[in-house]
Amino acid sequence: MRALLILSVAVCTLFSCIPKPLDIELDQLPPKPVIWSQVIPGSTTLVYFGKSFSALEYNEDNDQDSDLLIEQLLVADGLLTLTHNGVVDTLFKITDGLYATLSTPLIEGDFYSLYAKDNQTNESITSSTTMLPLVELIDLSAETLSLQDSSKTVKISYSFEDLPGENYYQVNYYSSINDPLTFEDPFEATGISETQLLSDLTFESSLIETSYTIDFLQFDTIWVSLSAITEEYFDYLSLRQRSGNVFTQIVQEPINYPSNIVGGYGFFNMTVPDIKMVIVDQ
Repeated sequence: MRALLILSVAVCTLFSCIPKPLDIELDQLPPKPVIWSQVIPGSTTLVYFGKSFSALEYNEDNDQDSDLLIEQLLVADGLLTLTHNGVVDTLFKITDGLYATLSTPLIEGDFYSLYAKDNQTNESITSSTTMLPLVELIDLSAETLSLQDSSKTVKISYSFEDLPGENYYQVNYYSSINDPLTFEDPFEATGISETQLLSDLTFESSLIETSYTIDFLQFDTIWVSLSAITEEYFDYLSLRQRSGNVFTQIVQEPINYPSNIVGGYGFFNMTVPDIKMVIVDQ
């Protein structure tokens, strides 16, 4: 009885020390433009143009609220230009939030400047970058490691010649390749299944030989793209990988992503990828 009495007093004391919850009102930060770009071989440059938002606006239990929020994030009325060698090209709208240019030449080592304005809010951003060299995939092959009813585990092996100096690379894996101008959903504009990031600091030879294991649906064909990227863009992509997809990112603690966007968020990247197809176990 004495032990029970001591335990009861201890429990009561513990709960009496817990402060009552306080209602806290947080001011939401004003939305800012968000930019993301992708170069498609053949002089096509895609630019996703959206707006940032607060995690307080997101309700993961309500699909209708999520769909409405996505629609609100896309810039439906935007003015985007890409300047190269003094020539200004105006991007055309594919769908809300996704714009493209087919006329801007893609030249290694040249300088490119982006301007984007949301005509509804008058918010605008600027950014600039240099086109990095094309790096070609060598000895690309794929083999099945395991096979299940609905998917297969595939090991993709490849090599490429490392560029001079300190370099960073992005490797994307696709289950299929479609015309990028036909996508209705800007979030699926790339069709990327998975992304691998590489630094030549982890390799000792100028010939980089590596592999990647990925789970695919029942496809016999895999597309692989290799791009040289800047260290800043490498850091940006690394943080995005750690924080998950667009929905898991907004329910986690905020992350300050590196950015080369003046007046907004995201990243403006100009690199022509080398894209090759590989048939599994051929």
